[in-house]
Amino acid sequence: MDHAKLSEASRLIQQGQKAKAIPILLEFVKEHPTNSRAWLLLGYSLDDLHRKEKCYKRVLALDPDNQKAHDLLSSLTRSRQVEPASAPSSAPGRPRGGQRRSSSIPLVLGLVAGLLGVALPLLYASVTAPPPDFIVDLARSSHGVVVLTLSPTPESATATQSPTALNTSTATATALRLLDAAPTWTLTPPPAADSTRGKYDRMRDLLAKYFLEEGITDPEDLYTLADQMIDLNPEFGLAYLLRAKALFLVQDYGSNSALEPVPLSAIENDLGIALDKGPVTGEVYALRYRLWGEYLVKGDYYYYKYRHSELRMQDLIMSIHMGQALPGDGLLISSLLTHLGRCQESVNYLLEYRRQYPEIGEYGSYSSELALAYLCLEEFPKAIDSIQIACELCDIYDFQVWQAIILYESENYVEAAALLEELLAYNPYDATLYTVRAGVRVAEGDYYGAHDDLDLADWLDFQNQGYRNYIRGELAYREGSMDQAGRYFQEAEAILSPWHNSIKLKALERLQELGLERLYPDPVPNLEIEVPSPSALIARLTPPEAPDPAFNANPTVFTYAGTGWQYLVQDSYIAFKPAGPYTVEDVGSLWLVFDGFELEEYVNAKQIEITLYSPDGEETFTHNDLTFGRFKVPNPERFVAEDGTIYLYWKYEVPDQILLSNISIVVEGTDSFGFWVIISE
Repeated sequence: MDHAKLSEASRLIQQGQKAKAIPILLEFVKEHPTNSRAWLLLGYSLDDLHRKEKCYKRVLALDPDNQKAHDLLSSLTRSRQVEPASAPSSAPGRPRGGQRRSSSIPLVLGLVAGLLGVALPLLYASVTAPPPDFIVDLARSSHGVVVLTLSPTPESATATQSPTALNTSTATATALRLLDAAPTWTLTPPPAADSTRGKYDRMRDLLAKYFLEEGITDPEDLYTLADQMIDLNPEFGLAYLLRAKALFLVQDYGSNSALEPVPLSAIENDLGIALDKGPVTGEVYALRYRLWGEYLVKGDYYYYKYRHSELRMQDLIMSIHMGQALPGDGLLISSLLTHLGRCQESVNYLLEYRRQYPEIGEYGSYSSELALAYLCLEEFPKAIDSIQIACELCDIYDFQVWQAIILYESENYVEAAALLEELLAYNPYDATLYTVRAGVRVAEGDYYGAHDDLDLADWLDFQNQGYRNYIRGELAYREGSMDQAGRYFQEAEAILSPWHNSIKLKALERLQELGLERLYPDPVPNLEIEVPSPSALIARLTPPEAPDPAFNANPTVFTYAGTGWQYLVQDSYIAFKPAGPYTVEDVGSLWLVFDGFELEEYVNAKQIEITLYSPDGEETFTHNDLTFGRFKVPNPERFVAEDGTIYLYWKYEVPDQILLSNISIVVEGTDSFGFWVIISE
């Protein structure tokens, strides 16, 4: 019954009766606040620009890969250019299939968990001087990171609301107020300077309060927190990462805060500072990978996009090496290989990835990536079969759009036309559908209809001009306007990427026929990028076997120079190896240091255990109070291998509460190696 209401509202909108559709949609979103399609239709219907913008941002909060919401928000922003831009949106080139980070809030929280893994212990060392140079081995515990899940309190959603534009019923008014909800979180000023408290304590309070007690989900609050940290210590590299994250959230999804979007170069600069000042973490590379994606969306010609695709590949691989590996990363690698024109390599990579990791075949995104790689190679039957499998596995609108594109490029015009009509009945506001239908109509000789479709596509969205220019060029060519056709073909050939290789080649053939030159030559690789093999990537996704209580088992190994920090989770089996000329003879004393803190309302932690291994056996050290503890290991040389490596295994028992503890291994005569442990049930 509820979905019948949504269908009725959609029908009214198509008939131009938006006023009648609004009350239905308002009732629907009140009952189903997580239905992104309902919010999107509500945005279509409302006349108030501010509320339209709220609706589209709500859609992106629920579904960041929603191309339609990105496009409509971009169009709305252009229509309001006379006003200060509040949050321009940038549409990704196409959806990445849902295997990767898909919403701003989980992304912030995942970032938080990783940051806490390295931030707090480093503060002590970096308050008065820059941290020393260090090198951390790219391996880490493959258990992953415990992510702190934070939710707004119910009371935070009951702030005073703005007057509503419609006054139909209580439910309608309540639903409208959702569009004008007050910010969920507020930022408390930092504690005043105290002669008995150092910068480390103040910074620690900031991190604990805003990451654990209240949570930071609003870009403005995150930006303010980062600025406070930078004021306390300009050498704290992770603060610049936080600030870049806040600015990227505004750039990517928009915000109701006072922050204005900044040039991408400003975000790139902050990420560069974070990498320069350290510590270098996978989160920095993961965010910069997404930043290069924004350059790809905003760029024009493939000659320049190629460079950003190389940078994307480089940072994706670095983020994988530094502990950010996810099952969908194999698909991202394949997608970038295709975009770099290495299409056969992309197909081979995907097939081998599935052979070694069969579970990936259950993802619709796997089949869609394989379809695009085959499309690049102009193997149309395989592309059609693969995209059909993707649509059967996942009833995702974007896969169906790609299915229509592949049918058109393979010259299956009848099937393409039928599918396009079906999709346009579902979503009459997708510029891509009108663009492809214009191509079908040109092929069928309906030039008048093709002009209408192209004009409508331009009105809905000014992006995707490469594809549109090819169709305009073909239309002008068939109508006898050769000069105009030549210009369109030049633009199309320069803009289109290898994803549309068949169209790109057709444009090139027309240029040769017309005796015209290309605008840009083929790009030349600038970077030597070694792509991790599917087996190497899968190894980072496979949980390790239970540790063998033997001296030379297979732990995760960390090698460092200077001070190194890693974050671990329960049952981590690791090896600690100081860098440089250091052997068992150099051991003076070995300490296990527990130096953590609990939030004031959480007390009575149970215990934590660390087991040290030696050739003759093992010994377990237990600590019952994680507030502070220091143990000197007797006869430490028995726990140090000939090359200086220390093997250990640790686990914890805590109540059902959040707890932080810093575990350090201190070897006399060397720098300490610490693990900032994030514990959350």
